[in-house]
Amino acid sequence: MHISIADLADGAADAPPLDGDGAVRAPLAVVDLAPADAAVVERAARRARDCDRVLVGVGSGDRALVRALDVTLTGAADTGRECVAAGDPAERAAALRDAAERNPQAALVLRDVLRTTGGMDVPAALDVESYAYSALLGGAEFARWLASRGPRLLPSDVPDPVLLARDGTCCRSR
Repeated sequence: MHISIADLADGAADAPPLDGDGAVRAPLAVVDLAPADAAVVERAARRARDCDRVLVGVGSGDRALVRALDVTLTGAADTGRECVAAGDPAERAAALRDAAERNPQAALVLRDVLRTTGGMDVPAALDVESYAYSALLGGAEFARWLASRGPRLLPSDVPDPVLLARDGTCCRSR
């Protein structure tokens, strides 16, 4: 889903991301941050804060709207905390959208982590990220990725691993 600021303000991203069967559809919307009327930008920022999708801005725009989005990709070097500099922001946004379409549940978990941890101190935010990661490890998306990756071989220059055996209440090296 690729929308303008006016589309966002008019509710283009408001439809629930779950279909009638509970499957996630269109988990991520790309928002083109071309200049818009101040009232439209204000409505868009309000809608963005309540949106159930991951919202990725492309370009530079009003700071209140940029802060309401989950992330903004920009070509500018001085981007601010809410933005990520990218050589080709539109290309990066398309790659994020494709990844979200392939892994919609992970995308929505990412949305929740981003929105939940923004105001937290680092240790608490890392706990939230850890809970989210742990929840995803048991899912079909992770299993599919793991199977597609194939077995990972240890590099040949790694020394023998340490082996432990449990014998009652203590451990001994072998």
